[in-house]
Amino acid sequence: MDEVLGDFIAETREGLEALDSELVRFERNPHDPEPLASVFRLMHTIKGACGFIGLVRLQRVAHAAEEVLGGFRDGSLTVSAAAVTTILEAVDLIRSLIDALDATGDEPEGQDAALISRLEAASVVAGPTPATSSTASPLIERLGGDATLDAAAEAATPSLMRLPALEAQFGDADPILLQAALLQGLLGAARGGDPTALIRALEDIADIRLEEGMQDALFAAIAVALDALGAMPEDVAELRACALSLTETPAAAPPPCDDAPQPAGAGKSAATIRINVEVLEQLMRSVSELVLIRNQMIQTLRLEPESPFKGPLHRLNQVTSEIQEKVMVARMQPIGGAWAKLPRLVRDLEQELGKRIELHMSGQETELDRQVMELIRDPLTHMIRNAADHGLETTEQRRAAGKAEAGRITLSARHEGGAIVIEVSDDGRGLSVSRLRAKAVALDLLSAAEAEQMSDAEAMQLIFRAGFSTASQVTSVSGRGVGMDVVRSNIEQIGGVIELRSTEGQGACFTVRIPLTLTIVSALIVEAGGERFALPQSSIIELVSASGASGRSIEQIEDAPVLRLRERLLPLVSLQRLLKLDDESPAQNQGKAANETCIVVTHFGASTFGVIVDRVFDIEEIVVKPVAGVLRHLNLYSGATILGDGAVILILDPKGTARTAGVDQISGHLAGLANDAARKADAAPPPKEEAMLLFRAADATLRAAPLTTVSRIEEIEAAQIEQVEGRAVLQYRGRLMPILGADGRAPDWSGPGRRPLLVFARGEQALGMLIGEIVDIVETAAQPEINSAGGLTLGSLIVMDQAADLIDVDAYWRRAFDTASAAEAGQPAALIDGPIPGLKRLLIIDPSAFTQLLLGPLLARAGYAVTVAPDAEGALAHHDASEVFDLILADLQPSRAREFARILAGAEQWHATPLLSLTLLNGGGPALDATRLLDATRLLDAVSSALSPESAAA
Repeated sequence: MDEVLGDFIAETREGLEALDSELVRFERNPHDPEPLASVFRLMHTIKGACGFIGLVRLQRVAHAAEEVLGGFRDGSLTVSAAAVTTILEAVDLIRSLIDALDATGDEPEGQDAALISRLEAASVVAGPTPATSSTASPLIERLGGDATLDAAAEAATPSLMRLPALEAQFGDADPILLQAALLQGLLGAARGGDPTALIRALEDIADIRLEEGMQDALFAAIAVALDALGAMPEDVAELRACALSLTETPAAAPPPCDDAPQPAGAGKSAATIRINVEVLEQLMRSVSELVLIRNQMIQTLRLEPESPFKGPLHRLNQVTSEIQEKVMVARMQPIGGAWAKLPRLVRDLEQELGKRIELHMSGQETELDRQVMELIRDPLTHMIRNAADHGLETTEQRRAAGKAEAGRITLSARHEGGAIVIEVSDDGRGLSVSRLRAKAVALDLLSAAEAEQMSDAEAMQLIFRAGFSTASQVTSVSGRGVGMDVVRSNIEQIGGVIELRSTEGQGACFTVRIPLTLTIVSALIVEAGGERFALPQSSIIELVSASGASGRSIEQIEDAPVLRLRERLLPLVSLQRLLKLDDESPAQNQGKAANETCIVVTHFGASTFGVIVDRVFDIEEIVVKPVAGVLRHLNLYSGATILGDGAVILILDPKGTARTAGVDQISGHLAGLANDAARKADAAPPPKEEAMLLFRAADATLRAAPLTTVSRIEEIEAAQIEQVEGRAVLQYRGRLMPILGADGRAPDWSGPGRRPLLVFARGEQALGMLIGEIVDIVETAAQPEINSAGGLTLGSLIVMDQAADLIDVDAYWRRAFDTASAAEAGQPAALIDGPIPGLKRLLIIDPSAFTQLLLGPLLARAGYAVTVAPDAEGALAHHDASEVFDLILADLQPSRAREFARILAGAEQWHATPLLSLTLLNGGGPALDATRLLDATRLLDAVSSALSPESAAA
């Protein structure tokens, strides 16, 4: 396949992606010219390109469809559902021909006479006569609008480059720029805003002066193109008069009208390129290997922490992460690409089901990995079909229920917690749990007793059973019981989950959570029977231990191990027994507390269970590789990976693990026991509860923190804590994080071993609290029994029959960060690592985005409290607020220095503050920006020197 044909196929497919939705949009609002112009332009481009390449069959179909669209545009045809349906059939045929052309390299043979006849019949149906004469309409409208002039410019451009009278002037011109200039001039003349725009634009392109004979040849080519597009001769003559009326006095021509489009490429260079997907896949595979090598080198550094390669390895780690992030961004695509065909689908369902349906979409710009997007396309299509058929009532039923006659299906997408959340909801009849139970019993999926014991939430999960359908009859849309079980299976295969909420009479909502990517994921490394495995972090809820010290123990209910966790029975799966691994050796058992069992609480879909493991190592970013062929029949594993020490381990599939161990059956039995207990319990509404993290401070005081405020729990050694001008800090994710004890003071700890560190994060800022030990996570009343008079606690709670102090997280933030002054000054929180007493405060005066994105964070990570002001006026506001800084950095280019000095002349409080010029740091040239290399070492040395006592004395 040659390059021209390949480009034609790629560009046509891109245009066809949105064509269905644009036609449906035009059908619903025929008076909106924008979608019609877009569709007409694409169909005209396809027709012209087919003629150039020699694709006769495609050209005939596109020409017939273009004729109907031209009738819509001119107002000579009435927009009808039948005519739009015929055009959609033509679009489907064009799409299939493009696919065949891509597969074979040749246009397939076939007969399209029936479709072309229907298109021709639609194009000659008489429509409403325009209410006004052509002379009463603006010239631009009589010519057919921007789309017609765009098509005329495209058709006339090759003639301008070949005509003998013009070949010398335009033969070597860039066709794209020439077409854009021609379109700009025609639009300016047709709108009447600039009669000289056409000649001037073309003269600028060729850098010549067009004589009168050349102008006649020029417009003759334009007239031929307009005539072929159906323009009236008198309108073409009027356009010629407008375009050539004032060419003798170009100097007096008025400026171009504001709404005339600029030539492509005149204002900026191309921002995108087309790249083969396979090249992107190869790049992703190379990055995956780079991540594996990075992990191995980091593992080596852990074994030799004093290695001379420590600095370069940290830099390599940072660069690898940046490359990985950029490649992941390159693979991301807006999810709207997977939704492009849904408006057409809903339109077809309207006609087939006889219902009125409105589809509302939001979040189309939400991006996810292209591989995930391809896999989610079919499940979303099926859910839309189900919502239209099962969810929405008929027009008569909706009218009787007091609802709007048109049913509403809403599709939305958003980023949430490192995943994509997609919601598909409708305002239809919802799910009747009683009907679901009765249907399950009728289909012999459940016994009557089992159905009676089911909760409403469990009854709704029946729609995900294979062979289950609520349809009373089988239709071409649904009703065969093959659908939602496949939808859930497909979503779970890519590591996602699907949840259902429904209210009878009001509608249903499906929530789908899927990972951003399937190639590089975070996983928890565990050990069982001496073998290591990886568990995807997205499926892990928490880690708990069962031992005498924790007050939890494993129980047996009908020979099934369970753990009573926060008043809930959690089914357990021993990984060692499930995989039939050998018992751990005494050496492996060393260091493990007596009778202590480590449990990883995991979930998939609506099921939650615990996996018993021997040891837990750490969370690592792993590269997912397919399992060997001999293991593919085992549903326990979803892939394999290579760890930093070179070991190859298997990645456990939570879904396969649970199903192999029979977790669903155990959970169902436990749910029945819980339901029986609930019926006997008092039905009084429980108090509002919240998950709390219980911990003991260094003085053994029991304290509680809302779990939602805790970002991470780390374990650190005393040697990791550094002192920066009297404050305890920790290097955390490339930044300095202040460390406080539970008493709000800098921790005084130099002993051996490791201690837990609670990390509270807000934006890019983080605060660490060093504690004694983690006790538990419990659900308890969030309202304190006794309120505090102030300080670092909100009051006291009763938890596990003990009194615990509920900490005030905001008070600790105020103790570590001066967030109030930052908010009043309007500073971005990401650049403020203080002010912390004892840290040097820097004021940067620079309007560039470079300062916000790189310079400020660089200085903050170096241990300075950074404030950024966009200009001298903004800096003066900090002076008026009595803020004091140790050093001021400013962009003192000659064009700004005088204004800077004038405005800050009255800042008497800062007259003794050292001033460092960003311009001088760059060798006297322009100030630092994103296009120039930043010498971080030189910058930090200059700041340190300016803050030294010797500099202050000087």
